[in-house]
Amino acid sequence: SAEELRLAEKIVNTQIRNCLGVKTEIKSLEEARSAGATALFGEKYSDEVRVVSIGNYSMELCGGTHLNYTGEIGLFKITSESSIAAGIRRIEAITGEKAEDFVYLLEDELEEFVEILNAPRKSAKEKLHKLLDENKKLQQELDKFQNQNAGAQINKILSKAKTINGIQVIAANMEISDSKALRAMADKLKEKISSGIGVLVADAGGKVSVVTVVSNDLKKKYPAGKIVNEVAQIVGGRGGGRPDMAMAGGKDISKIPDAIAAVPEIIGKF
Repeated sequence: SAEELRLAEKIVNTQIRNCLGVKTEIKSLEEARSAGATALFGEKYSDEVRVVSIGNYSMELCGGTHLNYTGEIGLFKITSESSIAAGIRRIEAITGEKAEDFVYLLEDELEEFVEILNAPRKSAKEKLHKLLDENKKLQQELDKFQNQNAGAQINKILSKAKTINGIQVIAANMEISDSKALRAMADKLKEKISSGIGVLVADAGGKVSVVTVVSNDLKKKYPAGKIVNEVAQIVGGRGGGRPDMAMAGGKDISKIPDAIAAVPEIIGKF
């Protein structure tokens, strides 16, 4: 956890500030182990080993420390931690000038953040929370407006439904902001048609989004996945999904009218 990482940093930096002496000795492996030296799990050691003692704090088998005192390390700063095996974490850290540079980088980023917020550093956090709350309220208002707009659009396209093979079919180009909004419209359409098929197509940020919904009484004979895939092929895409609802994407927004016009023929083939 973040608290455990901070504690690890504090422990290491405390021993650095204590400026403990670093001593190296060559001992037999048996002597080193008897003295309590820490060995790395899975490491292979020869009969003679290099033992590094840091004051009375640490004693390890190690081949590569190059310090006389821990104070030479300067600042110790953890930069990341990750999993390398089941139950084993790897902690990565930097020291000395690199650690200082890292702190300066964090300070620069904080200053940039404060400038963007146009607030004093001491009140930047409060202003950020205020902006997030305002954004949440605006998003709720936008969702409410989109739902109202979706309802109006659904009512409009329902009035233009066609009958194909004795089935109510709705195929329309919808004005929406993204594929998520189109999916929400499809859900509303499915609620309103007790028996029928709906194919909604839209330009979602320069890409074509297609959703097909089929009422439960028709989904076996007219699976939504097959319908949406055929419609999507016209706009340079493909897709699939459940028998009652399926989605697809496409690349060619200029073909949207052709895709909508082809829906009666596609359904008529089933």
